[in-house]
Amino acid sequence: MQPLDEDELRGLLREWHAPLTPSSLENRVYDAANPPWFKRYLRWLATGSIRVPVPVGLAVAMLLLALAIQAVRAPKPAGGKCVAWANLTHSGCAPAPDSGRARRPS
Repeated sequence: MQPLDEDELRGLLREWHAPLTPSSLENRVYDAANPPWFKRYLRWLATGSIRVPVPVGLAVAMLLLALAIQAVRAPKPAGGKCVAWANLTHSGCAPAPDSGRARRPS
């Protein structure tokens, strides 16, 4: 079969008719173009993005890094005389217990 020239192709194109479309096609196209609101938001949560300026993104990243470092570091003991219950009697924060002497009645 030889290739058709331009005039023969134009003649064939004039004779060609598009096939009929089903009546439900319009509803299916409309429904696909306008999904319910919850499907739109689920799709956005799965594949969406939020545009953030670079300085704001860097500041948030630095803040998160500082918080992570602070959370990993060991806590420092409280500064003061009364640090632990075991030291209360020897630090002057609480009176020392009697050393076996009986209390004098008042």
